[in-house]
Amino acid sequence: MALIKGKGLATPNPSLQVAGEPIVASMTPNTGSVYGGTLVTILGNGFDLSSQVTLAGADCVVKSVSTTSLTCRTPSGNGNALLAVRTQGQLHEANLEFSYSQALSPTVTSLSSSSGGANNITIYGTGFGSEAGKLLNILYF
Repeated sequence: MALIKGKGLATPNPSLQVAGEPIVASMTPNTGSVYGGTLVTILGNGFDLSSQVTLAGADCVVKSVSTTSLTCRTPSGNGNALLAVRTQGQLHEANLEFSYSQALSPTVTSLSSSSGGANNITIYGTGFGSEAGKLLNILYF
């Protein structure tokens, strides 16, 4: 939307895009598991469907994108990783870092299944956080 002095708001043309240097303003969260998988939201401007994100050179898989926001899933890593975004053919190395933390990394210590024909599995471990009782996705490797 554009505010026109003395007139009010103007209706935007959805196909109109303003070209300019991509801007990366912020990243949240900026800490996560050393095993990867943290969903990170990057705010800025100039993003498009061609946008690619890396942390310390490793791909952060883009899950959603708008002109002002990118969401990606972090790769595994250690220490601090510098964020870089390539969009519109330009590389923007933001002065933003993602910190990999062992303390934020869940660890599975054991599994148990119930008898009686039910398909229930109990997973034991540490670092599951407040989401532990909610939907759990299990990845098989």
